[in-house]
Parts: sequence; structure tokens; C-alpha cells
Amino acid sequence: MSILSEDSRSSIELGDDASARDALNQVRRRAKLDDVTASGKALQSAIRQERRLELAFEQNRLYDIRRWTDTNGKKMISNILGPNGSFVKWNTEEATRDALEWENQGEASDKGITFNENRDMVFPIPLYEITMSNGSITQNPGWN
Repeated sequence: MSILSEDSRSSIELGDDASARDALNQVRRRAKLDDVTASGKALQSAIRQERRLELAFEQNRLYDIRRWTDTNGKKMISNILGPNGSFVKWNTEEATRDALEWENQGEASDKGITFNENRDMVFPIPLYEITMSNGSITQNPGWN
């Protein structure tokens, strides 16, 4: 896991632009890229873009978009998934969908449409954990 993973993300969320920018630029220098000089929302956007690229194949992107709050005050994942989510709309609307994927349906193009932010912001607790707790643990809301 890189220094960008937590240092820059938590620093920017705490309003510490200097530390966030330093962590971001350490990663960028390692890749021989120019330093980022932005601050505020522009720095936050640069960090999110860098994490998107860096973590693309590390199975961590989902956790980022679950944590991040978007500009409308909702968690980013709520804006991406669900019936009105940007990911679902992009894949299902005729003007934006990928013709090759649409014609070769290996999986549904509307994957993510069943996301419900009232239920899916937390994971279900495994049944064996609930059973072993002798009733002291109850299932998360929406997963009963």
C-alpha cells in the first residue's frame, strides 16, 4: 500500500493541505510526474484522481467511494450506483453505452442498479458471528 493510500486522503479531509500535497507529491515524484500545487477542492480532486489511477487493480476503489462524500453531501457510491447512479445510467442509456459490451452480454449492463444507500452503506454481519454472540450482536439494518 502506498503512502498516498491514507496520508493524503486523511490529511485533505482534516483540512491539512500541506501534508496532503506532500504525500501526493511523494507518489508523483516516484512516478516522475510533476508536483501538484493545488489546494482546497482542487487538491482533493487531484488526490481522488491519483488514488483512482493508483488503486485501480488493488481492489480498494470500492472502499474509497464508500468513504468519500461527494459535493452534494451524499457518499460518492450513492451517486454512482442505484437506479439513478451515473455508472448505471452510462451503461444503460443508448447514447453512452458501449456497443461492443451491449451486444456481447457476459453480464448485465445495469449492474449496480439494486444499490440501496439505506441498506448498502454497511455490510451484512455474517450469520455465524451473530450465532456465536448468543444474541448480543444483531444484523445490520436492511439485511434481515
